[in-house]
Amino acid sequence: GEAPSVQKIREVLGTGSFTTISDHLRDWRQRRAEKRDEPLSQAMPDSLTETLATVWKEAQSLANESLVHYRQEADKQTVEAREAEAQAQRRAEDAEQRLSALSEQLAQVQARLEERVQALATLTNEQEHWQQLQDKRAKWTMSVISRRFRRRKASGRNASRRKRRVMKPVKRA
Repeated sequence: GEAPSVQKIREVLGTGSFTTISDHLRDWRQRRAEKRDEPLSQAMPDSLTETLATVWKEAQSLANESLVHYRQEADKQTVEAREAEAQAQRRAEDAEQRLSALSEQLAQVQARLEERVQALATLTNEQEHWQQLQDKRAKWTMSVISRRFRRRKASGRNASRRKRRVMKPVKRA
């Protein structure tokens, strides 16, 4: 956007005489002024077309190389994700099988526990029944022993009285 000057051109080039630069700048300005009224060519110069085609091919090649790299990385990640999914699926299936086996085992344990609880209840009832019978027998035995003891005691008192009577001297009057 700036107007070219001898000093600016020399700064960009880094060398050159002011006279030579001034002569070229004057020729350039003159040609420019002459061509001002000429319309610009609508066609691109062949050299520019060739250069653009080369740049375009180079850009496509670089893009394809990058794309290949990204595709390979995406494919690798896809394979890893599928393997992780398959592994997770296997773990889920294993967990379901373990759960099913454990549920079945739990049901068996619960059934055995119920059987044993019922058997324990039956044994407890029988034990209570036998305990009641034993208590009744003990009471009966105690009552029999008590009766016998009382009879013997009573019979012993009678015998002692008889004995005393028998042994008492008879007083003769």
